[in-house]
Amino acid sequence: ETYVMGLHKTEANMRVAQKENEAILLEDGHGLRYDGYDPNDPESMIALSLRQNAYLDHSLLFSALVQRQFKDRVGRPDRGV
Repeated sequence: ETYVMGLHKTEANMRVAQKENEAILLEDGHGLRYDGYDPNDPESMIALSLRQNAYLDHSLLFSALVQRQFKDRVGRPDRGV
């Protein structure tokens, strides 16, 4: 059995990421270091959301490979991803 954080968790995950990323604004030169990223700017959050969804596809592919290895090499029962 292999788990991936699915789309049903995306909204809550984005709120947590936004809260955590607010500390970026306290750093000197944050505009240069983070390429203009501002956690309070809707455009930045849209870009973050697009990246998160792109990586979700990769996570699903990787988890399927992991699950197949558990089944084929280790002999664990396949309960899916």
